[in-house]
Amino acid sequence: MARIQGLDQSAQDSEPQAGEGALWVAMYFDHHCLWLAQQELCSLESVLDVQRQDRVAPAVGVINWAGQDWPVFCLGGADLAVMIDLPASRRVCLLLDNGQQRIAMVCDRIEMLAQSSRQYDPLPPCMDRSGALVAGLIVHDETVNCLTTAARLASFCQRATLQGAKHG
Repeated sequence: MARIQGLDQSAQDSEPQAGEGALWVAMYFDHHCLWLAQQELCSLESVLDVQRQDRVAPAVGVINWAGQDWPVFCLGGADLAVMIDLPASRRVCLLLDNGQQRIAMVCDRIEMLAQSSRQYDPLPPCMDRSGALVAGLIVHDETVNCLTTAARLASFCQRATLQGAKHG
């Protein structure tokens, strides 16, 4: 099973840690964009390095980096569901490590952004569900963007792994 290292920590415990002048990574999946604090980005790799053989769904494969296999996941569709197939549009694999979780995500493209004018706004408690993918909102160029964390991505993908094991 594509197990994500250190998933015992709640996604809620790992909120974005970025202050004024923070650097962000905008990850694009189909027509969706998620932002992540750049400090959680460990490496950028080519999607061609993803090893697809011996994959365990819902992971699309694994990538070996620094002597370790990282499970690779892919989000897509209207609801950003975890996909088991790797679309041809995916070009880059982001290796994310927050010290507790290690996960790799394939994206269509990414952008490195400096957001100095404003920090993110956490979701109101009534919207912040356990295991939710979105941690908060951030405004950039008059557009409201969704902010996530490596822990939330890991939890979201792990939930899909557990559901897949439970339902066949």
